[in-house]
Amino acid sequence: MADFTRELVRILELPEATRAYEFSRWAHARFAEQAILETEDIDFNLFDFAKRGGCQIFPDARAHAFGQLTYMADVGVQYEVQSGLYEVLWQQYRFLMVVLSFGPFDTHWKVVGPSMPVLERFFEAVCRPFVAADSEIMVFRHGGWKADATLRESIRRSQWNDLILPSGVKAQLRADVSRFLTMRDVYERYRIPWKRGLLFVGPPGNGKSHAIKGLINEFQIACLYVRSFKSERSTVARNIEAVFSKARTIAPCMVVLEDVDSLIDKDNLSMLLNELDGFVGNTGLLTIATTNHPDRLDPALLERPSRFDRKLHFQLPNYRERWRYLTRLCERLEPEMAVPRADFRRVVLATEGFSFAYLQELLTAAATDWVSAMSAGRPSESFTTTLVRSTELLRRQMTMLPTVDRPTFDSSDDEDDD
Repeated sequence: MADFTRELVRILELPEATRAYEFSRWAHARFAEQAILETEDIDFNLFDFAKRGGCQIFPDARAHAFGQLTYMADVGVQYEVQSGLYEVLWQQYRFLMVVLSFGPFDTHWKVVGPSMPVLERFFEAVCRPFVAADSEIMVFRHGGWKADATLRESIRRSQWNDLILPSGVKAQLRADVSRFLTMRDVYERYRIPWKRGLLFVGPPGNGKSHAIKGLINEFQIACLYVRSFKSERSTVARNIEAVFSKARTIAPCMVVLEDVDSLIDKDNLSMLLNELDGFVGNTGLLTIATTNHPDRLDPALLERPSRFDRKLHFQLPNYRERWRYLTRLCERLEPEMAVPRADFRRVVLATEGFSFAYLQELLTAAATDWVSAMSAGRPSESFTTTLVRSTELLRRQMTMLPTVDRPTFDSSDDEDDD
């Protein structure tokens, strides 16, 4: 292998369009007597597999193995292999691995082993952790998949019972998903495609994300969470295809298209439409998309039922819903921060037009200000007074934001609905 580095330099100096071909040709010529597994599959990441204890990897001393660590805020630490020769120990087998990479999500892997059946079992073992757990959450961004511990923890904390929606909507949503996941035999018996599409519509901060996380947590379903289809070294169309191809291999699963209006445009809309209801079946796929701006969606996506069978509207909470939500938030406060009933009703009335996110911010801001004043030894006021002042402050901040539809207060709503 003394010529390894020299050959790799030669390959890297070639035009980008020919590098992969020349790399493959060189590897097959060099290891003509052995089986070679070649892949660019984004799920085949031996370094991640080794971190999980699946195998051992050692740089081969006969050639320089070059790599570097990079950090991306929304992806985390990545080991970017530029080129390398490695020895791999897996079970009782020893492989030789040749790597050529153009970035964290565009890597050419060549694994040399005793036979193709052994290499195929190895390939399956490396990729299998991606789909092992029903509750696994994988995020697609920058053209690749990454487990997101922060998102997983957020989902764990998002209890379905904590979700507040208009009467009947919450029960209907849960029933829809439950029926879909448990009635495959019924769908097949009556020749109904076993797939489902839901579109969550409404202003930001009104429970769309909570509903999705609550469903994942409630049903412990595998989930592919799409944050962006854009990447440096792949087209949007190719990434859309990759997401749905992966979803079909692990179905039943949920595919989440967060802020779908920002994920697609007129140039890639047709690709998404084809993946949603084209010739390839989406058996077992529950696709949930969210949008704050339904007016930006193409009618082909918004109105055709075969893509999204049901649209659920997440509007600003009315008086009754604000009462219930604020009650739950206040239950978590310390006893000395209790809000008298008459003052509580005043706060609920004053928060008309607040989203759930703003209500959460209201309690957080008020609690922070009150505790800070106490810690600084300043004259203490009641938490209720701080809460009312915070409500007025947030109201002024809201007037500086773009206007949104405000719900009309219905005097028939009863604050005792808790």
